[in-house]
Amino acid sequence: MNRNALVGIVLLTMSLVAAITYVLADDAPLAGYSAESSRVERDWELKFRAAPDPANLRAYMQRLSARPHNVGSPYDKDNAEWILAKFKEFGLDAHIESFSVLFPTPKERLVELVAGGPHFTAKLQEPALPEDPTRISSPSSFPLTTHIPPTAT
Repeated sequence: MNRNALVGIVLLTMSLVAAITYVLADDAPLAGYSAESSRVERDWELKFRAAPDPANLRAYMQRLSARPHNVGSPYDKDNAEWILAKFKEFGLDAHIESFSVLFPTPKERLVELVAGGPHFTAKLQEPALPEDPTRISSPSSFPLTTHIPPTAT
């Protein structure tokens, strides 16, 4: 028997063993659960895994990262409200809580090499790329200070 055939047989056997183990493990009660509670728990886990459709995950990440969203910024609030709506759409009992936190932000953004070589000042912005429609290259799109008062929830 040649090496490729042997590898194929081993892989097929391992796949069958894994599938049988999965099926048998699915019927066995979970540790600490009764048989009925195990069934209910597995049903909930399946529902939870199915709630955010994997096909939508890329669109979700693009939506969430489309603009700067540092804490307290308008887009941060917009993201929180969008996530809340998604959680409710998935059937979860969700709400937003507001907290007052200290979030120091710079008044000036500057990166310079002043010693150990030629003087260099970084631009601190990247060029917009045609394949990234969400990229904002203007430094004014990153506010130095932003304050959003907490809302009652």
